[in-house]
Amino acid sequence: MWKSKDRSINETLNLLELAIDGAKEGITISDMKDPQRPLIFVNEGFEYTTGYQHQEVLGKNCRFLQGPHKDPENDLPLSELKQALDQAKPCTVLLKNYRKSGELFWNRLSLTPIFDTDKSLTYFVGVQTDVTAEILAKEDAATSYKKLKENFALMEQDLAHASFVQQSILPTKFPDSKTLKFYAKFEPMTHIGGDFYDVFQIKPDLFGVMIADVTGHGASAALLTLMASHVFKEAAKNSANPEDVLRKTNQALYKKIPPGKFITMFYGVVDKLSKTFSYCQAGHPCAYLIKGDDQTVHELRTNCSLLGVFDDSMAKFEQKTISLAQGDKVVLYTDALVEAKALDKTYLGSEHLNSLLSESASCPIDQLLEKLYRSGLLFIESGEQHADNPISASYQDDMTLLGFEVIA
Repeated sequence: MWKSKDRSINETLNLLELAIDGAKEGITISDMKDPQRPLIFVNEGFEYTTGYQHQEVLGKNCRFLQGPHKDPENDLPLSELKQALDQAKPCTVLLKNYRKSGELFWNRLSLTPIFDTDKSLTYFVGVQTDVTAEILAKEDAATSYKKLKENFALMEQDLAHASFVQQSILPTKFPDSKTLKFYAKFEPMTHIGGDFYDVFQIKPDLFGVMIADVTGHGASAALLTLMASHVFKEAAKNSANPEDVLRKTNQALYKKIPPGKFITMFYGVVDKLSKTFSYCQAGHPCAYLIKGDDQTVHELRTNCSLLGVFDDSMAKFEQKTISLAQGDKVVLYTDALVEAKALDKTYLGSEHLNSLLSESASCPIDQLLEKLYRSGLLFIESGEQHADNPISASYQDDMTLLGFEVIA
């Protein structure tokens, strides 16, 4: 610390000038022995920052930097500054100051008191740092963040509306039947997804059972699900022939979906009087029949084409029919189940799915599908958790399970 009685003020200022004139920060010294607290020294950094030359400001109180009008944002820091000056204590405040040109700049002002050997306050050294760029960057970031939050809120609202619309194409309840029990498990990867399904009554004794998957997920997939669902419903009206329904659905979708997109579907019709299930596959994973008498598991597979890819002359669809008996169960699913990926990068696959179906073959259809859903998550986590423990894993795609059981 320099001491005022060891040198003259001029000698001290000359020494300080040599040491600090090259500093980027503005450095000032105020004479605290004078009631007006005038500036007695400013460096070139001060001149550069404020635009004022030293001959314009020496002998003046530096409050002129506050501009001609009182700024409410300065009230608190100025109060802190006054208290520090009155109590001869160091302080750092952030002030809105103005250059000679009238341009606003943010000044981080640090003040340090200087005492003589008698411990009397003689000077205050001020270090002024122009932090305008930093403040403006923070303000821009805050504004951008606010806009981002607003846009995100709007997007969340739009997604919620889209999800509501997509959910509207799914059945809210299944047809009443004393001989058949239906169950479904649906979980999109995001708010909106590419999976959809339907269970509906065609005639008093006929029930349609459909599951489908649009490539991708998100908004584009959701729009395609709405279109495909509408087209399918039109084709399935009053028809007991799954092959005919899928052919008409394909014709309506051909050249109406974007390049590179396609739809897979598995559709079947249950005849509760004849106890039969007629089905047709369109690029979708095969369904499974679990026999009620011996709990054996059988694939339900047909030759098929993807929907919306080929015209009617090239598309191939095949229909098959099986007999059903009491206790039989039919399970349909989307590929998220067999494509569930574990931590070691292996996939669950069809073979593992067959094993899961065999292990749970005696379960009612609702419990069976819930077990399949949870088993896929356990596989993803590769954990040996108890069945009641929470699972943090999630499927990497939209996940849908659909099935029915012959109960009488």
